[in-house]
Amino acid sequence: MPWCYREDCNAKINSGKAFIINLDDKGNGGTHWVAARRIGDIIYYADPFGTVLNGYPPEELRKLNLKIISNSKAWQRPSTNYCGYYSYYFAKALNKLKENATQKELEDALWESIR
Repeated sequence: MPWCYREDCNAKINSGKAFIINLDDKGNGGTHWVAARRIGDIIYYADPFGTVLNGYPPEELRKLNLKIISNSKAWQRPSTNYCGYYSYYFAKALNKLKENATQKELEDALWESIR
């Protein structure tokens, strides 16, 4: 599965394929991992902590001024370190999304990916 550090995510976002983002700075071990994919003018963003616990996509993606659809539900408990595991399956789910998928379709696809 392709991956990058957050500061390099804009180089990957236009590939049309899902990828995993290490939200840490380059050279560090990786404090948290998420998945993203651009389909048309929408960035689909999947964070194992959901937007409630972890926040929103990295600034590098927000600066693109595209619509961002992200999961609000938290899948990972804050005291665990399974984000890489979830992000891998989330990226696989993002690769199956159709153009103009809704947030509900994103959430459903994420759920199916880890069942």
